[in-house]
Order: sequence, then structure tokens, then C-alpha cells
Amino acid sequence: MEYKPDLTKEDILKNRILFEERNSFYMDRGLDFQKSRRFILEKAGDPDGNILDIASGKGIMALALARAGYDLTTLDRDEEMLRLTALNLAGEGLLDRVRLFIMDAGRLDFEDASFNCVFMVDALHHMEEIEKVFSEIDRVLEKGGKLVLADFNEKGMDIVERAHHAEGREHENKSLGEEDALRWLAAKGYAVESWQADCHWVVVARKK
Repeated sequence: MEYKPDLTKEDILKNRILFEERNSFYMDRGLDFQKSRRFILEKAGDPDGNILDIASGKGIMALALARAGYDLTTLDRDEEMLRLTALNLAGEGLLDRVRLFIMDAGRLDFEDASFNCVFMVDALHHMEEIEKVFSEIDRVLEKGGKLVLADFNEKGMDIVERAHHAEGREHENKSLGEEDALRWLAAKGYAVESWQADCHWVVVARKK
């Protein structure tokens, strides 16, 4: 279902302050989300055509893509996360570049081969299994298209878990990571390149 947020100027301004405070909170601990997204975009190359961002969360990847001038589709199964994505985009006047959908990554309501590039960032570690999600990504990604995956490496995960602990919360970590993704991609014959950033691993896989 497409999500059409109802946002007030007050909502957008209040969220903008919280968003900047949150970024500073993590930067003080050694994790720069904006820098990591720039690194991911650099390694992705030019993601031209139809772009899909899976599991948007607070919309940090969607925001980076929109800032870089791209139009895209983003989705999350959690409506509150999509609202945060919309607020963060609206805070920079970029909401009109992004279509938002409430949707489960394991059951994508898109046609086969409908996207040229798919991003999934900081989401894999939340998943209990990847077969359904990756199979759906493979289905909607056109031949020759790119899948861009990234998630926290050991250093990044340690920072996130410590930050959550400092706030009295637990960080969900199902422990799926780069090796799990690479095994699936290899079995499907994707051509893969990978890199390590300061707090993330990044994989760019091209569908043959």
C-alpha cells in the first residue's frame, strides 16, 4: 500500500531537531551515518533507472539518494518508520522525490524486473532468514541490474549496541551478515564486489 503522510510544519521542524541530535549522538561514538551513505553511493556507481530502497528505517539511505538527485521508491513494513522517513525527507524539501510504501520485503507487490537498482542498508541483521527477501529482490531486479547491500561490521555493530544500551534499550540483531549474503549471491550467479568502510561492509552485486 502506498503511504501518503500527513505532516505539519511543526512536525517537520521538531523531527529535524531530533534527527540532527541523533546524528550527533552517534557521531560522538564514532559512527557517521551520513559519511557511510556517501561511501555506499560512491561504490554503487550511478544507480540510474528505477531505484528501490528496501527497509527504509528512518530513511537515511533514501535521504542520501534524494540528496544526490535521484527519484526512488522506498518501503518498510512499519508505518512509523515510513513516517520518520517522510519527516526526514520533508525536512530537506525532498519528499517529492520519493514514493513510500508500507510493504513486507519478503512479499513485494511489484512486477517482475521492475527495478534497475535495489538498495538494502542496515537491514539484514534484523532478518531471521534471507531466502524470501533475496528471492523477491531477485524477482523485481532486472537482468544486468545492481543490488547494493550494506550493514554494520563488527565495529559498527558494537557502537550501535552500546548506544542502545546507554539509552536503556536492546538492539535487535539476528546475526545475519555479509557472509550469508555472499553465499546466497554466489549461488545465484551474481557478479559481486565488496568493500569495508569504517563501520560498514558494502556489497554491490550485478544480476547476470
